[in-house]
Amino acid sequence: MSNSLIISSGSLYIVSGSLPKLSGSIHANELTGSAIKSNFTLDPTDNSSFIISGSNPTSSFYMSSSGKFGFGTTDPLVDFDIRSNEFQVQKQGKRQGIKVNEEGNIESFNSETDAAATGSEFILSYTRGGAGAITAANLRSILGISQSEVDDAGGAAAFFATLKPRDQDKILFLLEKEGGNIDKANVGDVLGSIRWVAASGSTSTFDSRAEGEAANITAVVNAANRYGTSADLIFKIADKAVLEGASGDLGAAAAPKVALLLDGDFRHELTGSLTSTGNIISPNITADSGSFSTRVTTNDAKVSMVIGTRSTEAKAGNTTTISTSQASAITANTAKTGISTAQANAITANTAKVSTGEDLIPGTEGGKLIASVAESRGVYTLTFTFTTSDGRTTKTANITMS
Repeated sequence: MSNSLIISSGSLYIVSGSLPKLSGSIHANELTGSAIKSNFTLDPTDNSSFIISGSNPTSSFYMSSSGKFGFGTTDPLVDFDIRSNEFQVQKQGKRQGIKVNEEGNIESFNSETDAAATGSEFILSYTRGGAGAITAANLRSILGISQSEVDDAGGAAAFFATLKPRDQDKILFLLEKEGGNIDKANVGDVLGSIRWVAASGSTSTFDSRAEGEAANITAVVNAANRYGTSADLIFKIADKAVLEGASGDLGAAAAPKVALLLDGDFRHELTGSLTSTGNIISPNITADSGSFSTRVTTNDAKVSMVIGTRSTEAKAGNTTTISTSQASAITANTAKTGISTAQANAITANTAKVSTGEDLIPGTEGGKLIASVAESRGVYTLTFTFTTSDGRTTKTANITMS
């Protein structure tokens, strides 16, 4: 048996086909329990609002006389109020979408193998265009109106303002979809931000972009043309010292300050000090500040360079260094270490008569004479060797001294 459509007490019910046949007047209290499949009824506390629900009234859709809509609530607090422990928006036929999980956090999910190259993404998209960029050509193309109609209204912006909101929305959607109302971004345009905001607890009102903001990450356009867009990624945090030293409302002074700038020119900037517990590796370090290089040159801090383990050692092997007094002693040869006068005279006179292989009769025509001395067990042999200039004849004479 099919379900039945029943109107009772101003409410519309879809009831189970198994409901016993009723005669005469039907009252709402007769349509309770599992018999009710769904109903469309006025709010008993506000007869200008109504509720659409299934067999579970807590999953109802509520339309308020104030124009607000509620899912899972009969008291929507904002224009569109959803009450659910968990809900999601998913692409048809694909396990891809977004959801609000049981903790109340937004998740982007993607469980599709063919999306392995991108995974789950969170995209901040900005386009320069919209209502502020509507032109007469746009209106003529979509609405089929004449230029004179646009002019009579006071221009494209004025004509657009006279349209109904639903017509405005449709025009903007079509223009964005067809790319007819999109301009390149300008330098300085903010493409998007991730912001951390908290009330201070000390005031009833606060500016969520000043003292109410603790940190943010923002992408700002630094170059744009028809080939693409480049941006700086800026990390900002609120100044702890300023906050702790405050004695009154700070206003804009409490807004987050730049801590790290990842520059599109790859000349990144870090504001403040940096403490590293590991290695900092760089092929070169260049200081833009002239004062930095000047201070290094003059060593105005008068810092000594320690190459070894201690200041009295140097090099990898920890070679012991010498003191100033030791250096002076070396210069003055304080210990008078050296050779004696007799030794110096013996060297000059070649007392040992050790041959150096030089010719003993230089300038003599016909050949050269060389002398050498050899010692064996206390016996000295003096050898004279004469060689003719053509090298063909060599004569030797030995004298033995014991």
